[in-house]
Amino acid sequence: EKRLTQLKKAREKELKDNLDPLIREEFRDLLDTIDFNLALKKEIEEAMNSGVKCQQVLEKVISLLRNAGEWGRWDMYGDKRRSGYMKHRSLDQALRSIPVAQHNLNLFKKELADLGDREVVLQLDNVHFNKFRDFFFDNLISDWIVQQRIKNTLNNVEATHSHVRRILMSLEQEFKLVNKRLNELD
Repeated sequence: EKRLTQLKKAREKELKDNLDPLIREEFRDLLDTIDFNLALKKEIEEAMNSGVKCQQVLEKVISLLRNAGEWGRWDMYGDKRRSGYMKHRSLDQALRSIPVAQHNLNLFKKELADLGDREVVLQLDNVHFNKFRDFFFDNLISDWIVQQRIKNTLNNVEATHSHVRRILMSLEQEFKLVNKRLNELD
């Protein structure tokens, strides 16, 4: 940043010393526009990188929840012992991944705010599964309740994932436009 400030001062001095006042003003405006677009490009790249990380964590959560849902069906209708263990293992992993996903969503939201997008809502619903009931009252009704919670959580995570994907597509378009503007200004 210090080096950049020095270079900008040197550029200003060069402009003052060598150019006609009208051309100098036009040239200064052009350079300010280029600087703005370069900064915008950097912010978009940071937001896109944060969004991609966010998307990857959400995909992991989706996979774990789907896996838990599949094992839950086996738990209701088939081998209770093995499927119960696998369901709880998948649920535990998903529940550990959800706060990580929310953290990544918050970072992505912060990067979007740097671009001026303060209205974006990226929030995963708080999820709780009552394993006590599932262990001690392992029957069709409690299994069905757990399945519904898995399904609701999965729907929420998938909707958030879809929202992040749409934002990323929008950022990619904006990135292309900024690159095009920079090429034209060059």
